[in-house]
Amino acid sequence: MSKMSFDDMIAQRAEAVGIEDGSKFAQEGFGRTWYIQAPDLADTAWVDEMGALNEDFAEGEITPAEFRTEFTDLMLGDQAEDFRVACDERGVNPINLLNWAMQNYRDAQGKADRSRRNSQRTRARAKRR
Repeated sequence: MSKMSFDDMIAQRAEAVGIEDGSKFAQEGFGRTWYIQAPDLADTAWVDEMGALNEDFAEGEITPAEFRTEFTDLMLGDQAEDFRVACDERGVNPINLLNWAMQNYRDAQGKADRSRRNSQRTRARAKRR
């Protein structure tokens, strides 16, 4: 069994799901490309911030509007305000769209994982022959 470094694992994951900007994946929409944070490739500070945000919302310490603003800020960084404006213009909740984008991202991860497992099984069968 060949051993992969953590660097190789991160690079392979990023390539499999189409990461183009370090730890963000691209999502087209509203006539432009948005770069959304991939939680599984985020740094510890981002994960801690997202956890605290969810906790604050669950405990009623922030309003839904505050949660929506902070969530889009964490997911989109510098693009967050433009994204909220685009969503407002179309009458859609930005959290819903980001959740749909995340679901597509997770689906792509699952496909990449299944493909990798299938190719490992194929190689193992070929070695036995």
